[in-house]
Amino acid sequence: MTQSSTPFSFFAGSEKTTTTQTPISVIRAWAEGVTKSLPSLSAPLSTKAFNTTRGIHGKRRAGSGDSFWQFRPFQEGDQQQDIDWRQSAKSDHLFVRQQEWESAQNVWIWCDTSPTMDYRSKHTLKTKLETSLTLSLATAMAYSEGGEKIGLLGVDEQTSLGQFGLERFTNSLDHERERANILPQKLPKTRQAHFVIFSDFLKDKEELDHFFETVASLELTGHLIQILDPVEMDFPFKGRVKFQDITSDDSFLAGRANDLKANYDDALKDWQSYLTTKATAIGWHFNTQRTDVPLSQALLDILATSAEYAAMGGQ
Repeated sequence: MTQSSTPFSFFAGSEKTTTTQTPISVIRAWAEGVTKSLPSLSAPLSTKAFNTTRGIHGKRRAGSGDSFWQFRPFQEGDQQQDIDWRQSAKSDHLFVRQQEWESAQNVWIWCDTSPTMDYRSKHTLKTKLETSLTLSLATAMAYSEGGEKIGLLGVDEQTSLGQFGLERFTNSLDHERERANILPQKLPKTRQAHFVIFSDFLKDKEELDHFFETVASLELTGHLIQILDPVEMDFPFKGRVKFQDITSDDSFLAGRANDLKANYDDALKDWQSYLTTKATAIGWHFNTQRTDVPLSQALLDILATSAEYAAMGGQ
């Protein structure tokens, strides 16, 4: 048997190959369902997340915007209409009212379409790819509605606002779903940027290390969401089981599959610990999403994480 690139590529009862792609219209309907279900989860937290990430954000310095930043003494070259007469009346000096420079957040989203993503253990579940596509589009919808600029990482040259941006993102996501199988190694250092990466992260450690090194050098903010099937999380197999590699024709027969569970659980725990440690080291968040539970909480976590960065002033 050939050694798999990760210890998690072999599964029993795999439905790894879909004969037809799920139409993007169906993915979009699923995504809309996720965004519409947000208020029913946690209204206070949901409201906080949306309000903090909605629209333009303060840069904590003077510039164009609607929010008051500070008063400063009147200087030669200032316009008379910029004088704050109420503040000036409190002293013998003239003062100019400055606004805080504000800008929309640039949100870059990437959806992994590697062969390992096209997997589900039961026909009643979405594949990891379908789950990832749904969350990618739901995330884009939420940010777009909040007034942010969105873009598909590795495809779009720049982020876009409003309905145009959402439509472009949707088309890019549909057309590129078979090509995004390697973590992006060139990331745009866009001002006020935030990155959201959806993947099972069942990849070679060398590829992952290179990605983390690239991100660390650019000092970007972001969120990693690991998408896993229930059997990848729980390893429920018992007795005599034949395991098939998702990415090749390799297989092996386990006489007592339940004897493998402890080692598998330890390996998965170590792998997720590695991902968490790497993400934390670059200031990113890491979460795991199962395909058998509602996706609303994952979206809420993404928005809340972005809200934390926005509250700190962003990039």
